[in-house]
Amino acid sequence: MFAIKVFIMKKFLFLLSLVFFITACETEEDPVIEREEVAEETEEPAEEENQQVETLDLGDVNTQEIIRFNSEKLAAQQYEGTLDGQAITIEKFNAIEYILVIPGDTSLGKQEIKISGIDDYVLSVTISETTITNSAEEALEPFFDNISAFEESINPASEKGANVLAILEAFKKNYQTLSNDGKMVLAKLYLANKSFMDDTVLDDYESSNNDQLAIVGKYILSVTTFSTATVAATIDPELISKSGLVAISTIALYKSYEYKDQLSASTLKKVDIAINSIESSLSTQNEDNILELYNNENEVFPFETRERAIISSDKNDTNENLKDFFESFSTFNERLEKLNSAIQFVDDEIWFSNVSLFERDFFPDSAQVEKMPANQTIFYASEFTISDSRINLNNVSFSDGHILINASYADQNSTENYLDTFLEFTYTDEFNELEGKFAVRLHKNYNYKIQFIKNPNYGEIVPVETLSNRDSYTAPNFVRHYYRVFLDNEPILLDNGNEWSNVILGEVPTSADTLTVNNYPIYIRDATNDRVITINLDLTFTNEAYAKIVNKKFTIEGGNYGEPNGSIVKVKFNDNGTYDTYSKDGTFIREGNYSFTPLIDNYGWLDCQDYVFKGRGIAAINLPGAGSGGYWMFYADGQILAGSTYGCMNQYQTTHISEGW
Repeated sequence: MFAIKVFIMKKFLFLLSLVFFITACETEEDPVIEREEVAEETEEPAEEENQQVETLDLGDVNTQEIIRFNSEKLAAQQYEGTLDGQAITIEKFNAIEYILVIPGDTSLGKQEIKISGIDDYVLSVTISETTITNSAEEALEPFFDNISAFEESINPASEKGANVLAILEAFKKNYQTLSNDGKMVLAKLYLANKSFMDDTVLDDYESSNNDQLAIVGKYILSVTTFSTATVAATIDPELISKSGLVAISTIALYKSYEYKDQLSASTLKKVDIAINSIESSLSTQNEDNILELYNNENEVFPFETRERAIISSDKNDTNENLKDFFESFSTFNERLEKLNSAIQFVDDEIWFSNVSLFERDFFPDSAQVEKMPANQTIFYASEFTISDSRINLNNVSFSDGHILINASYADQNSTENYLDTFLEFTYTDEFNELEGKFAVRLHKNYNYKIQFIKNPNYGEIVPVETLSNRDSYTAPNFVRHYYRVFLDNEPILLDNGNEWSNVILGEVPTSADTLTVNNYPIYIRDATNDRVITINLDLTFTNEAYAKIVNKKFTIEGGNYGEPNGSIVKVKFNDNGTYDTYSKDGTFIREGNYSFTPLIDNYGWLDCQDYVFKGRGIAAINLPGAGSGGYWMFYADGQILAGSTYGCMNQYQTTHISEGW
């Protein structure tokens, strides 16, 4: 037996489309709010003047059961009716449904509900007794256990939480004072509506995730439950069962508050998108707010959103999900007034606990707009176009909080040095529909140049080679390179305002083969102009050090102040990342691990107090435990130096490394 009968149910908002996504019902009974059943309507001839009386058959019901139905014949907010000579109230629940409660002392069998003021329409029910096979206390034990479990989830420090706990405490205290007959009334209410009442207390409307749309769905379901219980509490004529329904309503109210607060804490509304900190919807060209692109070049910019929490004016939003949400929010506040009346009534009549009432919920009139790094979900919800026929938009992609844009001249023979246009976008998600545009200047020529330099930490900046975009360059693989950048032949500041920076080019060597990579991207932050640019080079990486190291033997000899002292260890590097050490006489000592590391500069110095320039580095390896400062550095002129100060020949302890043994 279902806890509440639902007749001719239409889709309420978008609940039923969300129900399998959101609701995780563990009971064997279907959740009451989801049930659909078509009531039977019959027409009976009147005994006098052949008046046609239409009957809506609500089917089998139990005493004290909450019935939820709809009918095209009813339109008013509330009707008074009679059932078995007793006055009952029928109240509108939502735009299409009504609720009534079957009294506990109604005669059993086939009965008609006559509605005041409507002579040609009646409701028909077949009533059975709600029976209890054990004591009222035993029947109600799971109900009170559920309430105790729910109370553990309440935050007593919040005003709403404290008020809910006070109401539940007043209800439980009053229950202890009831006679057996009074407890039986409450027990029958529980058994007649068990699925509904259990789900109200225990159901968290679980979903596979807690994204914003899922939370909205949870809110609407909780408001639906709250409304059902509140209307039933308002119209139930039995004082004891009314108090039980007030307790149930209060629990559903708390859950509604919680889901609404979760939404209030999130920046659900997207108000704009920003590229390179430039917000969209610019109506005029402004050189300080232009995205500068270069013909057929990849340009990378920070990608952000501008977001805020929901505010009161969002009730006028055209987004369907927001409209559904605010319809439930309005329903919540309407039902809140009824719940307060019911709370006040039962408190005055039987609780005598002076519990507080609840204030209407609200959203603020304004909210702070926050800058948020965009993620891949935001990017995929966006669509970018350039409608200018002079320009081709070749690629827009996303990576690690940045958007990459590549555009080119449609006519590569154009004599225009630059073209001004707009990058248009649309953005759509479950709660937002945005559109805007960014001012763009597409330059014909790429005027950035990169200049590789000697390590500038120990002396003046010494240029090694200056390259334009798409130039070719040969460099040792997996080595650190220092550089500075020019725009229109003028140096610019990099990163956080430095004149130079460094980058590791290449990848961990795996063979002695030369590696060629065309369009190798070097991402550079132009701090002078506050933008991220890309310089692409056609690089050839040499792995000559790999050929010198792997499967080769070396001799390590200790020394003092640059003079060898005869203490020798022999090392052999294997091709599996291990090395073997031997004593001077060839006795095996132990095995260790080594790896290539970029701890060497393409053109570097060795910190030996007098900062000796050592030339072009081609590789470095890390080999802890080999007694040589932890790593070795290999140079193009054949030098092999130990790490730290062991390679400094003016130190007390020095290390001398040579090939072979």
